[in-house]
Amino acid sequence: MSASASALVSASAVPAPLAAVPHARWITDWPATAELRARWSALATDPFGSWEWFDAAWAWAGREAQLRLLAVFEGERLAGVLPACVSIAQGRRTLRFITVPDTQFADLLVASPAQAPAVAACMAEALVAARGEWDALEFTHLRPGGAWCALRSALAARCTVDEAPFVRNLHIALDQPWAPYYAGLSKTVREKNKLAANRLARVGGLEVEWLRTSTPELLQAITQISAASWKRETGLSLDQPGPQAWCARLAQLAAERGWLSVWIGRLNGAPVAMELQLISDGTVYALRSDFVAEHAQVSPGTYLNWKLLERLFGEGLTSYYMGPGENAYKLRWTRSGAELMQLRAWSPTLRGRALHLWDTRLKPAARTLRDRLRPAKAAPEDTP
Repeated sequence: MSASASALVSASAVPAPLAAVPHARWITDWPATAELRARWSALATDPFGSWEWFDAAWAWAGREAQLRLLAVFEGERLAGVLPACVSIAQGRRTLRFITVPDTQFADLLVASPAQAPAVAACMAEALVAARGEWDALEFTHLRPGGAWCALRSALAARCTVDEAPFVRNLHIALDQPWAPYYAGLSKTVREKNKLAANRLARVGGLEVEWLRTSTPELLQAITQISAASWKRETGLSLDQPGPQAWCARLAQLAAERGWLSVWIGRLNGAPVAMELQLISDGTVYALRSDFVAEHAQVSPGTYLNWKLLERLFGEGLTSYYMGPGENAYKLRWTRSGAELMQLRAWSPTLRGRALHLWDTRLKPAARTLRDRLRPAKAAPEDTP
């Protein structure tokens, strides 16, 4: 961070509910966050707010971003954390939450909801004072009504902001009997599951294993499955440097916290399908599912998803979050979901104002014109 931003280690006093003058401190080196670990995780309401999650996420995201974490203190007490970084693309400096493709929820962290306005005001002052360090702010995966709403209000008094729906995180209620839930699914879903079971039975059957601890053999198995999946072509498979570092660190830390949950499907002893999850306070968060593409014709992923859900219904859990995005395979199981939001703001600089004009006026107008001039395509035929 530049000298001007480095000097911004405090923000003006804000009124109660904070008992002492709050001050904000920029942290630009991840190892420096280790001293905050216990206090940080005490502020989190789910695994995605914990220091452990961000430590693992930074092992991936930190390869292409610059850390710009903002911590607010009330005396020596940690009152809030804004786990952010700056990414640069085409000369544009965007301040973002530290996220990876497997992030499900994000928010700024505060000691209590009552303190959110004061903490947010302190953060907003520090952000605006460091306006030369970022051009636009883009926070995603936000739960409606979260602490970020206080930051939105604080920033709105200092720069241009907007918010919009981002995506839905579909979920299934697990605190109900499995039989009526499954019977209520479409006939197509149940027939596909039965077909998968029959296909697998003809080639030896799929053995399903549920693991709650991390071992080198487990990491090797899920990495092997991911590397042989369709995700290999996307650069997001677990044999790639960033995803591999994230997964290894997360497995270690999640196991320490008792969160780790991994399902493996083995065909004739060989791992061919998996799902990586976190379980906390009765809630299951499905981070990623993979299957070996070579065995797609016998549907090991479909079968594993069916059988792990059936088992989870009987474990005294409350919810199963499938991850952001309304993918077709998720919609077969549920239409219920948590609506997530996106917050954007633009730096109160000449460059920030120009980007705001581009993002909100010129770019949408150019896209509309392009769509009007583009020849209409015939609608594709339906496929079974």
